[in-house]
Amino acid sequence: MTIEAWNVVLSAAILVLMTGGAAWLKYIVEQQLKSKDTAIQALEGVVRLKDAQIAGLQSDTAPAIVKAYGEMRKHADQITEDFSKVSAKLAEATDREKSLPAKTAVSEAHGLMLASDILDKHVTRFFVSAEERRAIEVYDDPVVFVENAFLAAYSEINAETKTRISSARKVLGP
Repeated sequence: MTIEAWNVVLSAAILVLMTGGAAWLKYIVEQQLKSKDTAIQALEGVVRLKDAQIAGLQSDTAPAIVKAYGEMRKHADQITEDFSKVSAKLAEATDREKSLPAKTAVSEAHGLMLASDILDKHVTRFFVSAEERRAIEVYDDPVVFVENAFLAAYSEINAETKTRISSARKVLGP
């Protein structure tokens, strides 16, 4: 055989092998495409199943979430209301505490005025008769002493009363 003949035979063999390889490669690619399509279909089925499970979970958990939100909202409203009540009570107690010295001063002044009125009523009756004031000469020295002591006490009560009323007015304002 000559080189040309060998060249033709080898070319024919290469052509046959190339054609066979191409056919085999086409078959392999088709099998891979079928396998890929099958895998995609299987995964699509899994995705649909997972979507169904998610939808089921959402339908189960959505009412629970809404309920929990409602309970939290109610709890927050209750806490806010309780805080407002406690704040109001604290403000009221603070106001009462601030006005306590003034109320005490007013009460003390009122008590002193009452004491002054009582002393005035009883002692005036002792020194003044129904018709006229008794003369100081009518009484012995101890009585004059008692009268002077009373007048001093009465003046002191009046002065203390005026002082306490003045301080109460300063605290309470005009």
